[in-house]
Amino acid sequence: MKKTIYSILIIVIIILAIIFFSKGSGEKIDLTQFDSTEEIILDDVVEEYEIQEAIHIAPGDEHGEYNSNPPSSGWHYASAPSWGTYKNEMPDEAAVHGLEHGGIWITYNNNASPEEIKLLEKFQKSNAGSTILSPREANNSKIILVSWGNVLRLDSVNTTAMQEFVDIYKNNSPEPFAR
Repeated sequence: MKKTIYSILIIVIIILAIIFFSKGSGEKIDLTQFDSTEEIILDDVVEEYEIQEAIHIAPGDEHGEYNSNPPSSGWHYASAPSWGTYKNEMPDEAAVHGLEHGGIWITYNNNASPEEIKLLEKFQKSNAGSTILSPREANNSKIILVSWGNVLRLDSVNTTAMQEFVDIYKNNSPEPFAR
């Protein structure tokens, strides 16, 4: 009986040692260091574009040029994308339908660091019912937020300005379905 108790005790000690030493010695990255504290006055930096007609098209259909980069209105697929984070580029025509539904499209190009992308993913999750996050190489700024008819370009992640943009421009669209 004593041998069984000692055996169980030794096994428990070994398991606890394994758990203790396998917790990982790598440092956790403090993402707050990648969040700019620069104060941004949205009225001074948000670009407003003329609304282009909201026309449903099929994938592969030809259409006119968008008047903004990324597009903020105009031709779009008949099926809207789900809110969320996408690891691959989303066709502009798909994202525009999300904008028509009142959402905010957050895009980043290849100049965004892995840490900045993680911070953008965290931001998207905190606005899960109204945002789409995806890479977009055609961006002419590192990070861009788009709503129906409005574009905010950022050189770095600034969650304060980004949240203000979401709060102001979410659901300013023909079909305001974002939460």
